[in-house]
Amino acid sequence: MPGVGLLREVYQPRILHAAPAFAARKHSQGRRNLSLIEPTKLAANTAGMAKKPEPPALKTWTIYKVAAKVVWLGTVEAPNRRIAIEKGAGEFKVDAWRLYAVERR
Repeated sequence: MPGVGLLREVYQPRILHAAPAFAARKHSQGRRNLSLIEPTKLAANTAGMAKKPEPPALKTWTIYKVAAKVVWLGTVEAPNRRIAIEKGAGEFKVDAWRLYAVERR
């Protein structure tokens, strides 16, 4: 195809600055050093004992009853909003679907 060489010359970016000769040597030496590391050094440390999982910390939740007006009922301690609503329903003798929980700061 005529003119293909011309297109390559036009659309290829030209390198204005040549990289120093020592840059290539340093890079290749670094690669060689990586191959000298033993694979066992890169493995995770599994010699220690596993930690026991801790239960989530309890947060304080303010419980409101949602009706024509929002009514404050009290506070409960629970790890998340769903459990706080369940505890509030049992403690304040209200249906769970009527309750709203807000985390205290």
